Amino acid sequence: MKVLMGIPVNAQKQQWIRQSEANYSGYFIWELFKIVTEYSHNKTLCFEVGEYKVQAIKNEIIRRGDKELESCSYNVDGCHTALVGGKTIELSILEVTGHCGLFDIARATQDHVKGGFGVLALLQEIAHVFEFGSLDTFHKIRIYFVHVLEEKIRLWSIEQVSRGVCVMELIEMADMPTNFEDNEMCIRDVTNLFCMYKNGLEKSLTQIEQLEREHKQVKLSVSRKTVNPASTISLVDSLEKGCILKIKGEYIPGYPDLKVSTS
Repeated sequence: MKVLMGIPVNAQKQQWIRQSEANYSGYFIWELFKIVTEYSHNKTLCFEVGEYKVQAIKNEIIRRGDKELESCSYNVDGCHTALVGGKTIELSILEVTGHCGLFDIARATQDHVKGGFGVLALLQEIAHVFEFGSLDTFHKIRIYFVHVLEEKIRLWSIEQVSRGVCVMELIEMADMPTNFEDNEMCIRDVTNLFCMYKNGLEKSLTQIEQLEREHKQVKLSVSRKTVNPASTISLVDSLEKGCILKIKGEYIPGYPDLKVSTS
């Protein structure tokens, strides 16, 4: 892992990652995400570093016609994207809450809630882009939120489990191996977490590609007039206003279960 990442481990640079979020991200966190991209079977997968402006949020603002928010952007510390049917699809959100070792309860909670809204927006955007795909396929898609806090990394996923209900679940957590001396266990744990993340992205991409094929088939049938447009079912209806986001996994003291409703 150490060799693959090429992460500097001298005492000076270990000190640097404890001084600023930029150093922590640039010297350490982003390198992990680049490995996921490099070893993915999907060659369109791309990791975009922060401050990345989430397009799904921008598109939602445009759809709502909110003039006050048109000039605003929703920035995150990184995002994996891929091409499906010639369209760029956002698959994950990365938030790094400060420098290595920092714990700020207010900032951590803000990033946690921000991540919840963010991944819900990414899932909703897929529904808009391929809205005539099947609900069965859509339920197999997971979007990921990676949160780096203190010296830990947490991997969350979100999926729609039924109409109007999405679940965001903490699926893996690992200590960051910022000191490589006698730290094989941490290195293995982080490696396992990112293998799970990579495999999850690839599985979701397979389902999104299937969703795109279903979407195209329905549109083609409508254009051939073999299907009545009134009989088509839009995925957007299953995620629009009133969708409940349930969060599973104890994370921040005092916030074991958060419910977020879109509006």
